[in-house]
Amino acid sequence: MKYYFKLQYKRLYRIIDSTGFNPLIGVFIGFSIFIFASNLLFDKVENAKIIYPILSLFFFGKLSGKKRNDFLKNIFNNFKYKKLRLIENLILAIPFFVFMLFKNIYINSVIFIFIALAISQFNNIASLSFVIPTPFHRKPFEFIVGFRNTFWLFPISYFITYMAITVQNFNLALFSLIIVLLTPLSFYTKPEPPFFVWIHSSNPSEFLYRKIKTAIIFSLALGFPIIISLLIFFPSNNYDIIATISILALFILVTAILGKYSFYPSETPIQLLLLISCIGFPPLIIFVLPYFYFKSNQNLKKLLK
Repeated sequence: MKYYFKLQYKRLYRIIDSTGFNPLIGVFIGFSIFIFASNLLFDKVENAKIIYPILSLFFFGKLSGKKRNDFLKNIFNNFKYKKLRLIENLILAIPFFVFMLFKNIYINSVIFIFIALAISQFNNIASLSFVIPTPFHRKPFEFIVGFRNTFWLFPISYFITYMAITVQNFNLALFSLIIVLLTPLSFYTKPEPPFFVWIHSSNPSEFLYRKIKTAIIFSLALGFPIIISLLIFFPSNNYDIIATISILALFILVTAILGKYSFYPSETPIQLLLLISCIGFPPLIIFVLPYFYFKSNQNLKKLLK
């Protein structure tokens, strides 16, 4: 089991090193972004002490994948497997736990750590064998797959909007809109096989235009119920805020799509790092978006004419 964690450490070290960053600097930047994003949530959202622990639990999904855990069960006996999963979740939970202690959220932090450890013993919850219908056309596969993987987020967000309207909390409703509009970012994290790009009879610019157009239309469709609710129930001088948040979220989504094809078919931490930086400091989009567009255009010429 010790060898497994050494292997994960070396793997992470090489991934960061491959981006051209010194691994120590890369870890420092990662923690800085984590602290900045956490503080931003507490500064902007009234009920952050409740929302933060819930959002934190979403990061444990990757560790609970069926294929990954089936592989670990084939390598380790049941006792070592459960111990390994417990340690993994504990390592991931520590930064969130410490930050909550720093914010004096003692009860929620204790509940969070217990839930995080309990989740490690119950895997494959998300892999139930039923099909979630989607409102999207079959062609844009990112939204088909992505929606089915994250469908539970949308009713939760719509319910948060309903509660926000009930208590007349505009910031909470705005937070639910941000969740819905930024969730599609996760649909474009994994590069598809080159064949799925090659089959398009178009040049790189046309290919990217169709991808971006589809993403914007479907993202707005998901956010439409919340946007309309905000405009109806919070009409006083909030139009500019709603428009700004929506446009900014769409620009970040476009940046994510272009970032995906900038390094296609590889996955590199630098892509994710730049995207997170744009979320934390939106003015960076002015520089990152053109860079991603130029690089993705050049990169896709290998597969598209």
